[in-house]
Formats: sequence, C-alpha cells, structure tokens
Amino acid sequence: MLSPIVGGALVDRYGGKNVMACGLALWSLATVLTPWAAQQSILALITMRVLMGVAEGVAMPAMNNMLTR
Repeated sequence: MLSPIVGGALVDRYGGKNVMACGLALWSLATVLTPWAAQQSILALITMRVLMGVAEGVAMPAMNNMLTR
C-alpha cells in the first residue's frame, strides 16, 4: 500500500520512464528468482513476493506520469 506513494515521490523526482524501468527490472528479477526461493524456504519465497509487490506498486504512478506528458 505504501509503494505507490513512494513511487509517486520518485516519479516526481526522477521521471516516469526511469522509475518504471527500475520497477520493471526489480519485478522481473523477483519473478525469475521465485522458483529458486520456493525451493530454499518459505521466508525466501515471501521475500520475493513482497519484492514483486513493491516493484509493481510503482507502476501506476509512473504510467500516469508518462501518460500526462
């Protein structure tokens, strides 16, 4: 719930494209590492899912910023 708020502040400072690129990179990394994390432990799996959610949360403010420009 907090990542869109933080994402909005980052978008205002660094721009929508940069924040979206970083969010997409983290989102993709968490997606790729999810099967590995599931084999390691439940804590590693939960960490990957949280990282994925945080990275996904910045997408909406970044998209809104890019659309308005």
